Formats: sequence, structure tokens, C-alpha cells
Amino acid sequence: MLTNYISVTELSRITKKSRPTLYKYIHDYEMGLYDGIPYSFLQLLKYSESDSITKKDILSFCEQNFVVKTDHNLIREIVFLLQENAANLNLEEIKENIKKEIQKNGTKQ
Repeated sequence: MLTNYISVTELSRITKKSRPTLYKYIHDYEMGLYDGIPYSFLQLLKYSESDSITKKDILSFCEQNFVVKTDHNLIREIVFLLQENAANLNLEEIKENIKKEIQKNGTKQ
């Protein structure tokens, strides 16, 4: 259980989600109602079920999946939209479209 490793308050600060929202995700996960849980949170909840997990592991997962390391607001907004809607999007197609846009503008990856 995720809350054995990190408080909901701390998780709320890291993920920029309200505590009631996080409690709802945790409740829905425990009830097997996965459809309303954003993909990144679903992965976190599954990850936290490991017997050998530590708080450090949880924080590392959160940093990789929830912390956007950029000052560019548009990029931050796009990343959050992708994270929130990953289950309903064709991410491979989006990735290919980004690559095409980069090539079209002559910028190297």
C-alpha cells in the first residue's frame, strides 16, 4: 500500500494533486476501479505493491513520472496532459508526430 511509504500530504505536494483526489485514486484502486485513475498514478499504485519497495523508491518513481524539470510552461502543460490522459491516447503516434515536427523544423533530436 502506497501510504505505508509516503504520506498523502507529501504525495500531494509532489504530484500537484489534491489530497481528496489522491484518496479517491487509492480508494478506486483498492476497489479495482482502474478506469478513473490516470495512468501515471495507476503505475505508482501498482509499483508500491512490491514487498521490497522503500520510500526512496517511491520518491524516485515520483520524480521520474510527476516532476517536470523545465521552466517552459507549455512543455509542462503538455507533459501533464499526456500523463493525465495516457490511457486514452495513442502515445506512439504522438511520439512519431513530435519526431516529424522536429525533422520538419530542422532541429536534431
